[in-house]
Amino acid sequence: MTRKHWIFFAILPGMALAMSGCLQDTCNSTQTYLQYTPVYKTMEEVRAMTKATEPRDLEDPGKIVAYGNYLFLNEKGSGIHVIDIKDKSKPVSKAFIAIPGNIDMAVMGNYLYADNFIDLAIFDISDITRIQEVGREQNVFPDNLSAHDEAGYWMVDRNQGVAIDWIEEEIEVDCDYWGKDAGLESRSVGDFSQNDFLSNGGEGGGSSGQAGSMARFAIMSNFLYVLDNSSMKLFSLENPAQTQYFSQVDIDWNIETLFPFYRGSEQYLFVGASNGMYIMDNNNPSSPQEIAKFLHVNSCDPVVAEDTLAYVTLRSGNQCNGFTDELQIINISDLKNPTLKSTHPMHNPHGLGIDDGLLFLCDAEAGLKVYDLRDGTLQVEENLIAHITGMDAYDVIPYHGTLILSSNLGFQLIDYTNPSDIRIVGQILKLPN
Repeated sequence: MTRKHWIFFAILPGMALAMSGCLQDTCNSTQTYLQYTPVYKTMEEVRAMTKATEPRDLEDPGKIVAYGNYLFLNEKGSGIHVIDIKDKSKPVSKAFIAIPGNIDMAVMGNYLYADNFIDLAIFDISDITRIQEVGREQNVFPDNLSAHDEAGYWMVDRNQGVAIDWIEEEIEVDCDYWGKDAGLESRSVGDFSQNDFLSNGGEGGGSSGQAGSMARFAIMSNFLYVLDNSSMKLFSLENPAQTQYFSQVDIDWNIETLFPFYRGSEQYLFVGASNGMYIMDNNNPSSPQEIAKFLHVNSCDPVVAEDTLAYVTLRSGNQCNGFTDELQIINISDLKNPTLKSTHPMHNPHGLGIDDGLLFLCDAEAGLKVYDLRDGTLQVEENLIAHITGMDAYDVIPYHGTLILSSNLGFQLIDYTNPSDIRIVGQILKLPN
């Protein structure tokens, strides 16, 4: 649930009171809403639940990180699947790390870093058969109280702990319900339209994993960078088994995704936000500095970049109050002065990836689209060379000639070494509902 619902409830009672005289005499209809009630656990209980277990079936796959011969696949709100992808035709689940509240992760060397509700947990993955927690930073993400897409931290009573789960039920109310007490003390939530009211990689560093474009975690130069609400938090990895909170860089409330970018020996961080793209100079890794901001209409947007171009997807029907569904290509020849080069309509684009001019775009229910932009013309629509449908595509990682795709079906491994013959070569599917 997004911040707009909290604001909705904050202003609507006043509106209802002002109109109550009229409503009392005219109400003759009902409306149905979804109400979410948190199921609480304390962080002490959550920390005791965090451990490596036997492999389990995919249920709700999310973000992805590739490292060596392994894929780390987030099970939204529950933990991380560890999958051996050495044999692309026969990927094998090797373990599951139960991490309640987990959404994001990063890998460097023998260590995996993951959010565990309000904590940052560190795992030794040097032996995949014996993954162990070896460190923890407690209370570093104070607002990570919920991992539910439709129910946010502002609906959680932090004095009771974190929302390990949510009870969802439909309630039917008459049309003057909002002129009454309306049960607002329980913070019940209506399933309003996503547009109601205001709401809230790359190369180098060879010892770190490669994440998809939806990531909030990134590793560069022995620092872990994590987006957290309106800021980016830095953790020193000088001792990778025991991270140390280092500092915080304030950016903007709308920040969502993080993409590491290298240009020669220089390094940058691209931050995708609901209102645009921020470019951070990271040549001093302990102190990233904003050097440019490219603004667009309000919409969720991951960003990836290669050479002199950045690629941004904007999508509607989401918590960012967006109305636009398109791909934007931005000229970043001058990193301090990014300019829009072209826009291209899409269905409902999510994650994307770029590898040597091949653009991979997850277009939700429209599937995965692959564009050949190697000739530099940027005639996107005319250069669609592959379109894999039958899935709700979420995010991708172009990884040494194999595309790793996270979708509502599970994940697929797609061979793109021959652009004229792009095809699925391996997959693990989730169980049918």
